[in-house]
Amino acid sequence: MPATVVAVGDKRVAESTRGHVIRRTSVEDRLSARGVPVSWEGEPPAEFAGLAVDSRSVVPGDLFCAIRGTQLDGHDFLDRAAAAGATAALVERPVPDVSLPLGVVSDTRIAAAHVASLQRGDPAVGLRLLVGVTGTNGKTTTVLVLRHLLGLFGPAAGLGTLGLFEPSGTRRPGHLTTPGPVELMEDLVLARRLGAESVAMEVSSHALAQRRVEALTFDGAVFTNLTREHLDYHPDMRGYREAKLQLADRVTPSGVCVVNAEDPAWEGQSFAGRRVVTFGVSRTAHVRAEDVFLHETGSRWSLAAGGSRFDVDLPLVGDFNVLNALGAVTAALELGLTADALAARLATVPQVPGRMEVLARHPRLVLRDYAHTPDAYSRVLATLRRMVRGRLLI
Repeated sequence: MPATVVAVGDKRVAESTRGHVIRRTSVEDRLSARGVPVSWEGEPPAEFAGLAVDSRSVVPGDLFCAIRGTQLDGHDFLDRAAAAGATAALVERPVPDVSLPLGVVSDTRIAAAHVASLQRGDPAVGLRLLVGVTGTNGKTTTVLVLRHLLGLFGPAAGLGTLGLFEPSGTRRPGHLTTPGPVELMEDLVLARRLGAESVAMEVSSHALAQRRVEALTFDGAVFTNLTREHLDYHPDMRGYREAKLQLADRVTPSGVCVVNAEDPAWEGQSFAGRRVVTFGVSRTAHVRAEDVFLHETGSRWSLAAGGSRFDVDLPLVGDFNVLNALGAVTAALELGLTADALAARLATVPQVPGRMEVLARHPRLVLRDYAHTPDAYSRVLATLRRMVRGRLLI
């Protein structure tokens, strides 16, 4: 069986095994089928104990995958991987004077994603639904609202910045919005072993640009918004948007892209030719929130969908959370749930840690929010100012 993985300090530790032993021929067949065939220099073993993309995590018998990062290049650590016990490596270019058999592929990031999925038994394949959420702000809240809504189908998990939310609601902390390919598959294995039949997950622009989700096919994708962030990594806003839009390529042809109609950044985009359904407060949106009334601990509004209206009482603070919830509702609606059931389900959405989270109501309202971008600060402060009649302490 694949490993159950738990967070211990800053590392992930396998409770039993690190995954299936993988045959070299299986690796070759998988990579060839995914358009990244491997050409060996030297004779690799018939089997590998596991896959490692960091030389520090190599154990004897591993296949090491050398990835070129923004600061370090895995090709410079082949000797270290060999010393740790790796028996072969996947590379993008031949490297002289290395004792390991080298399998040359066109893109080691893509190769790592597919081999990681192969070794963990392709954990996403057996899911009823896999939904990705991308955008600058709102990903975490949208994912956790969607996890709650998908619970109407059966046990569902959420994966993202705050870690793995089990079907029970218990949180296992994480460190990246979208984990690396090996850790991502371990998280999906763990979600499955905890009973999850569906998974909603955040998909960051870094993850898309670095092909971490290359082995996944999504039934739907939600695009929240696009504002200035990560321009230390992406060349400009256009490059940032193009990275986000790559999520549409990972959606199955019969799937759906759910798009925020209030954000002009998404206007005129093709979303890889997938079916597009919009959400928002404007009349042009396919699924709308109407007659929105904001109060200290949430909002009341009408969900307008399919020519009908349903009352919503949302226990999440702020107008932006109306849009986050609406994006999750629209995805769930398009994936087969009914509007009346979803409207009722929103009343029991749990608080999202660090996202306009209500910590106390009396004698003063105390909220916690991890805003860190100009757009997020603007939205949070504008919301708070409307709510507070007296002093506002930040």
